[in-house]
Amino acid sequence: MKKLLLALILSCGSLCVFADKDVEKVFEQQLESIFNELKSSPRKYQSATELKRLAEDKIISRWDIEATLLLMIGRSQWAALTDSQKTQLSRSFSDTLTRYFMEAYGFYDGQTVALSSVKLNNDRTKGWVSINIELDYMPDLVVDLSIVNRSERWLLRDVRFQGIHYTHMKRDYYQGMIQKFGVEKLVADLNKKNRDYFSALGMNSDS
Repeated sequence: MKKLLLALILSCGSLCVFADKDVEKVFEQQLESIFNELKSSPRKYQSATELKRLAEDKIISRWDIEATLLLMIGRSQWAALTDSQKTQLSRSFSDTLTRYFMEAYGFYDGQTVALSSVKLNNDRTKGWVSINIELDYMPDLVVDLSIVNRSERWLLRDVRFQGIHYTHMKRDYYQGMIQKFGVEKLVADLNKKNRDYFSALGMNSDS
């Protein structure tokens, strides 16, 4: 699931049956921007620093970090955190998404990734974007992205593949860590994984 999340970017109301052309155009442009950049400058993105910058500029900046964390830890646990704890957890999760992207980039081999459809709820506040990943030696993959409208800006908040949500898959871990050990332990655990990964590349998480 994590590899699909990265290769791709290399709970909404009832969905409408139509594809919203304006939103569709936004995500088509975003996909083209990311993958055209990756295909046109492969040597550039052999640099971990450049790859990290691309992930932060093109993906993390378009991700609703708080919404994803709410789906994983629950509204009551989120509300119980202090502002400082929320900031620390959000930063750690943002770095985790960046790490996911960089790990998965190693599996990207120029596959064509194209927008398949966009479906929105009646209020045009939430929806799903379906992405088609073309593969040479097996059937194409379809991955769904949950999107949410924040101040007229569409942001990502979850990934679904074959009915499995990323946030559902990670929920037990995030909730369990907070309930058993506290949010500080969860943040420390995420930070260690991120720090170990970036250090192996000769970087730190702030590079």
